[in-house]
Amino acid sequence: MFQQFATNIFPEEYCATVRPVVHSQTVMLDNRVYQLKILDLPPLTSFPQNSLEEWNSGVSLRSASAYLLVYDASNLDSFQHVKTLKEQIYESRDMHNVPVLIVANKFDLIASTVTSSTNSSSSGPLSSASLPESRERRDICSMVRKQWKLAHMECSAKNNWRIVALFKEVTRLCDILENSHAKENIHLSHIENFHPLHRQKCAIS
Repeated sequence: MFQQFATNIFPEEYCATVRPVVHSQTVMLDNRVYQLKILDLPPLTSFPQNSLEEWNSGVSLRSASAYLLVYDASNLDSFQHVKTLKEQIYESRDMHNVPVLIVANKFDLIASTVTSSTNSSSSGPLSSASLPESRERRDICSMVRKQWKLAHMECSAKNNWRIVALFKEVTRLCDILENSHAKENIHLSHIENFHPLHRQKCAIS
């Protein structure tokens, strides 16, 4: 998913992420330029709960500007791991003004399954609206949006479907929360005529 966004290339053969990889990418949003530093990680068994655990892991996770928690849309059991990681992240650090986006990737696998089951020769454009909404999918979306109060998006890295929109959304959330935080604290500052910078940086894990 991150490679598709950074290089617009999806490898023919799937290669699981086995070590941390940093991607840098520029995003234009509302006539402003944002430099994203994206840390792509192999599956985490757990999120570091303190500075010592983070130091031992060798990866800086507790200071990220935003988090993308990705699960397999074709294997909803993988959502349980995302749920556990989300809980650990919130226990580990102050999440005020830190956006978290829950992402269901591999929607192309759902589309191919539907196509096979209906013996259709063409699945047409990939669209979540055209796919049958299982009770499990509906429950996950409801939990994320209504109980967790977090954003939920569906995408396909293989088909480059919603990938750019995904990263623009997390950038937008970072900007909204950062500006909201600035407005909350501006009365403590002697700075006059405050304006947000036209070039922002965001670190995403």
